[in-house]
Amino acid sequence: MPIDPAMLAKSIGTLTDLDPTRDLTATLQQAVDAAKGLFDADAAGIMLADLDGTLRWATASDQRAQTLEDNQEVFAAGPCAEAFASGRPAVMHDATLERRWGEVTLTFVEVQIRSGLSVPVSLGGGPIGTLDVYSAEPRGWDDTEMTALQAYAGIVASLLLAAAKAELSGALADQLQTALDSRVLIERAKGALMEREHLDEQEAFTHLRRAARSSGRKLSAVAAEVATGQPLPRGRSRSTPTPTEQPTNDAETPQPDAQGEC
Repeated sequence: MPIDPAMLAKSIGTLTDLDPTRDLTATLQQAVDAAKGLFDADAAGIMLADLDGTLRWATASDQRAQTLEDNQEVFAAGPCAEAFASGRPAVMHDATLERRWGEVTLTFVEVQIRSGLSVPVSLGGGPIGTLDVYSAEPRGWDDTEMTALQAYAGIVASLLLAAAKAELSGALADQLQTALDSRVLIERAKGALMEREHLDEQEAFTHLRRAARSSGRKLSAVAAEVATGQPLPRGRSRSTPTPTEQPTNDAETPQPDAQGEC
């Protein structure tokens, strides 16, 4: 559905008078509800990153949106995860047809959502979370919609920046500060990897997450090391079998590679 620039300007205008320093939770809720209305969406939400670069649900238009955000967190997959990792808009056109998203599509179908559009919410040159809208029907999500949602994400970012400067207290304010701290550390590590190994932004983030998981360490700890010039850690070494242990068929059979991470 093409977005009329006049309608976009009018919708954004309703957010300019919001004061996140008075009530951050209510402010983000109004932003999410306004986005849902402008895009004629069936659900919408905002996710923020934790110290390990994992997206966590922050605000949702309703229970259905919260379920979608929660499950994309669990599976580390979906439009929000891709938008956060790549720093670019991510589109799911039809959850029933796009196998590349993996198991998270089952949740979309279960809550009767077929498509979604996510864009990064960025502060200080890097993403700290995502703004997401969802539709119960398959949807193309054209360029006007992507551009409009990016403009909305810019407004959300400005509201979050005002809240951060005010040093608010509360669970959501703490989540915001964690997202900001995470961004600084991970962006430094991504930059180091991009320069050292000639990777793009999404590849660098994927390498960081994969190294953290394979080594059984926190992403924040791995990022701190990489940012200072250290190499990515190697995976955990397997224990050597004792003489009495016999190899199993599973050990002899080559296993397929794990699916890539967002």
